[in-house]
Amino acid sequence: MSADLDHTIVHVRNRHAAAAHVVEMLNLEPAGDYGPFAMVRLGNQAVLAFADTLGRPRQGHFAFLVDPAEFEQIRQRLPTTGSRRTPTRATAKKGSTSRAPKAAAGSTGTTRTATP
Repeated sequence: MSADLDHTIVHVRNRHAAAAHVVEMLNLEPAGDYGPFAMVRLGNQAVLAFADTLGRPRQGHFAFLVDPAEFEQIRQRLPTTGSRRTPTRATAKKGSTSRAPKAAAGSTGTTRTATP
């Protein structure tokens, strides 16, 4: 059996601002509204569905696989957005198991950004 991620809900204070931030950082198509969600479609067709939440948003972690050229473009955009975290390349230590074998081989990178 094979399964692909269709979507995940990301709880934030301002769904439109958070979606716009990810769109800008990853150079994606603009977010679209679908009910209470700001939907951002990723390259593999999975969707990040940003939802406003009352109170404090739940913390999450998202890693995006990108090629090295895109990784450098993202790194250059970060200072202009006020992001608190910087992108890091995914690496695997010798003898460890990597969930992203392509990244461990150095063909791709991941980026972590804090959304508004």
